[in-house]
Amino acid sequence: MKNLGSIVVLFLAASCFGQVSPQAVKVDEFGMVTCGDLLSRIDNLFVQMGNNPNASAFIVIYPKKGLLGKAERQRKFIENIFQRRQSDVDRLRIIRGEESESEAGAFFLLPPGAAAPINEVLGWPEKKTLDLTKPFIFGTEADEDPCPDFPFSTYARLILSNPNVRGHIVIYPYSRKYRHEVAADWIRTLTAKYGVPRKQLRVFFGTQANSPYSEFWIVPVKKR
Repeated sequence: MKNLGSIVVLFLAASCFGQVSPQAVKVDEFGMVTCGDLLSRIDNLFVQMGNNPNASAFIVIYPKKGLLGKAERQRKFIENIFQRRQSDVDRLRIIRGEESESEAGAFFLLPPGAAAPINEVLGWPEKKTLDLTKPFIFGTEADEDPCPDFPFSTYARLILSNPNVRGHIVIYPYSRKYRHEVAADWIRTLTAKYGVPRKQLRVFFGTQANSPYSEFWIVPVKKR
């Protein structure tokens, strides 16, 4: 029995030491990319996350020297796409890598328990606090944009969590007939899909434009 006990202890010890800790898996890396290329890479990342529902996405963006603003726009674009697709943003982390001679990025999947492949040294500039006492443009959506990324869910949550504001949508159409179709589409998206009360939305029409687009405003309700 003594020898059997020793064998069991050795077996358990070997099993413990033989276990491999979860590791981050690099699924993509890239240099300078167009928005369309980046969007297709994000689509592939969504597929990888769908195949690994317990894993999270870890993204590193390496800004080109002197072009931190472009790296920030890439970060915002990725965040907006996640929110637009109603993906779980809690499964997403985007960090800022060291500046380099050329812009670059990498996508990783992190299984539960896996350590981050890179420690964040340089944080992103702090986001400005929104002033809800004054009207401002939250964002825009161009009709012919190949990479639309307006975050409807974020816009909706802002309106829903602040009953003293309204969402004003200003449409700059290419025809008078077309503008009503666009208005109906935006209203339907925000009310039916995201639950914004119709009474908190207003639609306005600007002048006709060769490149039609829409502005999404946040406007405080005037006190009577």
